[in-house]
Amino acid sequence: MEHTPVCIKAADPVAGSGLAAILARRPGLTVTDVASCDVLILLADTVDDALLEVMRDAYRSRAGGISCVIIAYEITEPQLSTAADLGLIGLLQRASAAPERVSDVVGLSRSLRPVLPASVLEALHDEFRRTQRVGAMSEREAEVLSLYADGLTAADVGRRLDLSVRTIRKIEQEVVTRLNLRNRTHAVAFAMRAGVVTQRPATGRRTSRAAIR
Repeated sequence: MEHTPVCIKAADPVAGSGLAAILARRPGLTVTDVASCDVLILLADTVDDALLEVMRDAYRSRAGGISCVIIAYEITEPQLSTAADLGLIGLLQRASAAPERVSDVVGLSRSLRPVLPASVLEALHDEFRRTQRVGAMSEREAEVLSLYADGLTAADVGRRLDLSVRTIRKIEQEVVTRLNLRNRTHAVAFAMRAGVVTQRPATGRRTSRAAIR
């Protein structure tokens, strides 16, 4: 039987050691270190920056990347999108992650079949589609979102750009509708995450990077 080398990284060392001991007894699995594994299993209550950094380091250390399985109670949509870029092939709810289920997911890593709940796949697809559409954001739209990000009101933005409040709100609504976002705040947050609106530089002037239609 062909064995798949796996490595377990856990926020709680005791829980990690327990899972490693259980998986070591599963047919077809060998527990090893990050440098030698084919699949990295990350165990945590919630996904955070530290866990994603472990994934990032492991992914960068391998020429062909690495397959990762996350076992957690909670993960946000942005974290899910980041994890997908770093080799995520399986996402399991910690409360129901029985050893048999973990073994099944790891076993599918060789065929690179993702084992993700339908709702998770839908969220990933939605994020991907929005990221594609954000590339078509006009310079004016990015400018409006940049000013909103600085805390200006619609009236303030209108005065700054010499446009009516009605025009500003129309621009805002077009972005929200096209990207399937919830509201202005969501649009600003999404644009910042996508790199269309950058963080405020030390000079105090915010910049935007939008593809002009």
